[in-house]
Amino acid sequence: MKTERDWDEAIRDVRGAYRLVALYQRRILDLLRLTSDAFDKHQFAYWKAAHTHPVPRGDKDIISPGYWAWDYIPLCDFSILLVPERTDATSIQPGETMVEINVSIDSEFEGPEYEGRNKIEPNPMKWDALEEATAGIQMIFWTYQGSKPLKETWKQAWFKIEIGDALKDEEVASQVKEYDEMSCAYIEWPLTEFMGSDDPRPFVEQAKNMVATTLAAYV
Repeated sequence: MKTERDWDEAIRDVRGAYRLVALYQRRILDLLRLTSDAFDKHQFAYWKAAHTHPVPRGDKDIISPGYWAWDYIPLCDFSILLVPERTDATSIQPGETMVEINVSIDSEFEGPEYEGRNKIEPNPMKWDALEEATAGIQMIFWTYQGSKPLKETWKQAWFKIEIGDALKDEEVASQVKEYDEMSCAYIEWPLTEFMGSDDPRPFVEQAKNMVATTLAAYV
């Protein structure tokens, strides 16, 4: 049984963890803003957490068992969506590409056992040691290769397409996949490499060069 002194030390650790998380999130959000700016033909459209819901609204019962503790730290694994910058955003035009940027801080939070909201809440006490997990950032390019405009938004299309296990293959630096009339290419880096740079433009240029050779429709 934990004593009051044990809890005092634990709470101090939690206090430090919150401060560290706030600093990390400020850093990654600032870098993603600069990354978004480097895609000058695209604009921000949406974001979503990979495994959790966004933080519940104020009128939701946050102490109900329907929410995970993870729901309150959704930036542990999340994506932002950048779409072509144009006036009419109600349809997807042939040859258009959207850019998804995914940031994952813990590879232990992956796998089919954590997919869907009917699963048991992940227990980090059962995960492998911190040193055995990895963190990464991916830039994922989805290009519509149909011949006619698609009557839905990129956000709507985004929720229909799946990246698949291929994008998690550590042996593959980039890959092209076909999803109906959507082609997907991606590139990834260790998160430490991205976080250690004050200028994300070289990463964007590397990603664009990769895409230029794998998805000819991207401009």
